[in-house]
Amino acid sequence: MPEDLSDKLQDFELMLEGFAADMEEDQAKTRLLSYWYTLRGELDKAVGSVKV
Repeated sequence: MPEDLSDKLQDFELMLEGFAADMEEDQAKTRLLSYWYTLRGELDKAVGSVKV
């Protein structure tokens, strides 16, 4: 994965985790983070399969 994209995804993940930490409802927090980690895995696979 390109360095700058990887950094941006890590930054977004940290911001999302901070946002989720402030959420009061655990079910919503779990669902949001679960969607993100699934999407992140798909992004990693998609970017890894792209040939430059």
